Amino acid sequence: MKENKLTIFINRPVKKVFEYSLESDNVPKWITSIKEEIPEERPVKVGTKLKNIGTNSNSWNFYEVIDFEQDKTFTLKRLNGDYFVRYTCTKKDGGTDFEYFEWAENELDGLMEISALELLKELIENDINLLENKELIEKHPMHIATVSSNNKPNLAVVADVRVIAENKIVISHNEMVNTPKNILTNNNIVLTSFNEKWEGLRMTGKADYYVDGEYFDFCEKTFFGNGEVSSFGATKPKGAIVVTIEKCEVIK
Repeated sequence: MKENKLTIFINRPVKKVFEYSLESDNVPKWITSIKEEIPEERPVKVGTKLKNIGTNSNSWNFYEVIDFEQDKTFTLKRLNGDYFVRYTCTKKDGGTDFEYFEWAENELDGLMEISALELLKELIENDINLLENKELIEKHPMHIATVSSNNKPNLAVVADVRVIAENKIVISHNEMVNTPKNILTNNNIVLTSFNEKWEGLRMTGKADYYVDGEYFDFCEKTFFGNGEVSSFGATKPKGAIVVTIEKCEVIK
């Protein structure tokens, strides 16, 4: 029997790693030799059949799930051959040990490489739903870093922040001077937010600035709708900063 076993630590809970690696839509993102994968049903279970096709192929490969244990392991058997692959997720140090084990009775061609698992790790660790981190983001001061048109960095602290989508944050511009100016000429932005244990998120993305319209009205209603006054005396926002997050890292 020919075999190949690879393991990598992914700093995300077992459930997250298992669900991401199981989802067929995600497979081409980290196994780049695969162009498309389609299951015949969802949720996947023992007996589910699926097919995938390579980026340089005109024919499909067909598989069946022959073993499945939720949030732990699943095994695929190729129906047109003697190839098997098993994914196993094991809890470790607040994250997950992910094992990719493939084998065949005869020849084992096109072995999986560790670079694919490194890509999987990057994708999962950066795949953070901000809605699941609302308390961390909205209940703690947030640092916001921007750069001016002449490459001069600026760091500000904001408190009036709301998560409005899984990858989108609205920040009320109440007192900041340089941040809005910088966004108008260079919309790259970095945000950080930490709790009392210094556990937090570092988020990078693109920012847009509004002085009226939907997002401005949202800030005015959310942060000043009941007559609130900011710590510096503001009674209404000067503008609204909307950040679309492209990458999010957990900091511990």
